[in-house]
Amino acid sequence: MAISFYYWKTKFQLSPKEEELLKFNQVQNIYVRYFDIDKKLEDPFPESPIQFDSSCIGKTITPVVFIKNRVFQGNKISTQTLAKNTLDFVHQISQLNKINTSNVIQIDCDWTDQTRSSFFEYIHQLERISKEEITTTIRLHQVKYYKKTGIPSVKEGMLMYYNMGNLSVFEGNSIYKKENAGKYIQSLENYPLPLKVALPIFSWAIHIRNNRIIGLNSNVTRLNLAENANVVLLKPNFYKVHTSHYFQGVFFRKADILKMEEVTPKDLLEMVEDLQKHLPKKPTEIVFYHLDNQTIKNYEKDIFKQVVSAF
Repeated sequence: MAISFYYWKTKFQLSPKEEELLKFNQVQNIYVRYFDIDKKLEDPFPESPIQFDSSCIGKTITPVVFIKNRVFQGNKISTQTLAKNTLDFVHQISQLNKINTSNVIQIDCDWTDQTRSSFFEYIHQLERISKEEITTTIRLHQVKYYKKTGIPSVKEGMLMYYNMGNLSVFEGNSIYKKENAGKYIQSLENYPLPLKVALPIFSWAIHIRNNRIIGLNSNVTRLNLAENANVVLLKPNFYKVHTSHYFQGVFFRKADILKMEEVTPKDLLEMVEDLQKHLPKKPTEIVFYHLDNQTIKNYEKDIFKQVVSAF
């Protein structure tokens, strides 16, 4: 079973630590977000295209396009034009940067039953004109309610096994919680599309003021909070600001609360234990979201092999 990673930044620039991690885990493929597609004046428009430095040389990359669900809402769009423009831009980026791409392009969209018709037509148009295989991401709610949300016409999907709950000022973890996963996981047994699996290795701090969520910061980690003299640990995962200050580019006011959400190595192994009971077929690849210097500090480099071996 292959180990892979998502790379979700606007510049592809691997650090020595990231390079070391890829080599240690014999990573053959990286899923790289090429650009987003959003609505601009009611028309689909690409945003935040990736830039590459020389660290991409010698890497095999699968382009990923993140398309917002609202692109398919409201006025009907030309899915044929959108598909052509998507492929053209993917190929342009790959050719310009001399990228060694895999034979796959992945489309990431959290479609709903209201947008399924338009989104599925877009996927069909991509498959019709693309030389590459088209795959899509699959959320847990799309698995459980597939008779309502439908199944795209792809040969394979990528199960996103995270972001299972709503952000909250109270206890709980919106990235992963076994109880939340349990509401969906049994549905995998009857899901007809073969699935690879994406597991979370990211964290974030929920910024709370006056009992209201006012922000989400992925640059704030448990490690750098421990080194911040302006905050104090209230209880596990909750920190209180005792002196107003700027931190990681964000202003934190006195009495603000920071709630840390993260995924531990124990959580990852627990996910695998549950998934293998319900996936009808063993996945051929596990992809970790996402590769980042801050993220990988939270894990021993062999945890990824441990996770794959546990399947």
